[in-house]
Amino acid sequence: MLLSKEQILNANDRKFEDVAVPEWGGSVRIAEMSGIARNEFEMSLIKEIGADGIPVQDLSNISNKLLAVCIVDEDFKPLFTVEELSNKNNHILNRLYEIAEKMNAVSQGSVESAAKN
Repeated sequence: MLLSKEQILNANDRKFEDVAVPEWGGSVRIAEMSGIARNEFEMSLIKEIGADGIPVQDLSNISNKLLAVCIVDEDFKPLFTVEELSNKNNHILNRLYEIAEKMNAVSQGSVESAAKN
């Protein structure tokens, strides 16, 4: 069966995982990025375009950049900014980052590939 545009746009296709964070007293939702969120995340990893035309990567705060787009509410709207997450416990953020990284297929190779494109 060939899908219509409406069927595709109305499909609930973003996976998520509710992750217990006992230190915060509950759970957070980590979701797959939308296409726009993925583009914004990848662009946040480029500091500048070098004189040779090659993008210069900015991998600082990469874990919080990813978490800022992946920790969402029930409507898939991001809950935090990078700056807000920067003040939270590093061990908790690392646990959440590992889940978001796997769920969104973010790796050093994919980051380098995005920077080149």
